[in-house]
Order: sequence, then structure tokens, then C-alpha cells
Amino acid sequence: MPAVIDDIFQTLPVDGIALLPAKPGIYAMLNRVTRKINVGQSANIFKRCVLHRTQLRAGNSANMRMRRDAQRYGPDVWTYLALAVVDAADVTNLARHLDRLEVYWVVQLQAHDEVHGYVSEAGHCRTRGARFRDRERKLLRQSSGKYELLPGIDINDPISPLLLSAWVPGS
Repeated sequence: MPAVIDDIFQTLPVDGIALLPAKPGIYAMLNRVTRKINVGQSANIFKRCVLHRTQLRAGNSANMRMRRDAQRYGPDVWTYLALAVVDAADVTNLARHLDRLEVYWVVQLQAHDEVHGYVSEAGHCRTRGARFRDRERKLLRQSSGKYELLPGIDINDPISPLLLSAWVPGS
């Protein structure tokens, strides 16, 4: 293999934010260590991904599973990608269009499955795992000691797909 190729493979990966457009669309954040992915939408992909990176570095990301992985593996293990860029002039209802695109990409990349991704809401709809976790938090608050998690269980741990498939929302 030529030395130039060897040099390319020896360079450190970059996060890709500098390559993102400052336009509306769908973006992805790939954790290079866990291979889990987060998918989101924004009116400005570049600014939103810069905000994600800033929050992960500060340790105050709203997504607890991403925050925990940033603490474990470091805040700079994510690569940021633009999945779909939308020309706002071509779309009559940009918000609705972005919602549909976001759901499409979340399903295609299985980012709503906690084994593969971090997504808890797509197209302004909570995922099954997120609704389950919301219900658990509500029970923990209401029962004041009567209902508690088993020792060693973290409410932000991935939820088994088998458990989720048997769960009936609202029960």
C-alpha cells in the first residue's frame, strides 16, 4: 500500500461539523465507539450540531444516554453528518416535511431502537422506549418509596426490545 494511503488511515478522525450546511434538514450523530446513532432535525443543521457538541462537552446534554456515553468515552467521539438538506423555498410546510423526513431516517437507521441509537422522539412523537421510561419516572415520583428500581438498575439503561414488545402503554 502506498505510504500516502497509510498516512490517511493513521490520521485522527474529525467530527465533520465544518462540512455541515447552515440549511434546514436532517442530521445524524454517530458515536464512533458504541456505533449508536442519534438523528434529529433542524432549521440550521450546522448550528444545531455545534450546540450538540457544546452541550456534550459541557456535560449538560438533554439526552441522558448520550450524556452518559460522553462521560464514559469522551465528548468528542461523535461524527456529525447531514442526511437530508431541504430547500425551504421548495416546501410549503417545512416543519411537517422535516417531521416526516426525521421519522423516515430514524426508522431506516433504527435509531429509535435503544440497542442501535439514542432517539427518544422523532417527528415530535415519543418512541416506545421513551414512553416506557416516562411512565417509570412518573411511578417513581408518585409512589414515594413504594415503587423503586431494582438495585444496580439505571433508568437510562437500554430497555430490552422483548420487554417493550410486551408493554402496553398506559398500563
